[in-house]
Amino acid sequence: MFLRENRRGSSMKISRVLKDAIRFWYYMPKRLRLKNHNPTILCSNCIGGMIYHDMRLKFQSPTVNLFIRHNDFMEFLENIEYYLNCDIEQIYEESVTYPIGQMKRGSESVKLYFVHYPTFENAIEKWRERCTRVDLDNAFVIMEYMQINESDRLWKRFCALPFKYKALLTGDTSFEHPDLVHIDMYNEPYVNGRIFSIKPGKILHRWLDDFDYVSFFNRNCRN
Repeated sequence: MFLRENRRGSSMKISRVLKDAIRFWYYMPKRLRLKNHNPTILCSNCIGGMIYHDMRLKFQSPTVNLFIRHNDFMEFLENIEYYLNCDIEQIYEESVTYPIGQMKRGSESVKLYFVHYPTFENAIEKWRERCTRVDLDNAFVIMEYMQINESDRLWKRFCALPFKYKALLTGDTSFEHPDLVHIDMYNEPYVNGRIFSIKPGKILHRWLDDFDYVSFFNRNCRN
């Protein structure tokens, strides 16, 4: 039994290493196209972290390996210089097993769901470390929103954000805007994390790869 489990574990490790190697070479053309190698990716979920990983870039943003709900994300971005230096208190929610932090600004607050961190202390250490790397002159906002319309209050707040480079990933095609990125996946029932799954009919191409984030980052090539 021990030998069988040991072999299974070894096989899984080899499979992960092989998969990582294949993905490394698959994304090589994108890495060669990338001219902006220090983007601060401000994202409400794991998309930013996945892009950093695939492009083999250092995390230049605290918003990785966590998620922030949409309205809280708007509050964070609208007052980002305040929140980058804000104290974070630990809070708890029923049935949530991973750490949660909360930042306050008067009557407003932002909850940080540290879903990929083992402890609150580890999450705070990484958050503060990465806050020091933020470059607001080279910042890029990315957010998912399945269906949106021009009268949507969240869309209006998104448009008004004090950032030059923004991308809202959506399935809505009812109107066009430079900040909208249309991805067909969002026209189907939402499945958490599906943006990272392989697109039907493809071998390695994820749904996320429908977003040309390399060209997006290269819009600011000062570095």
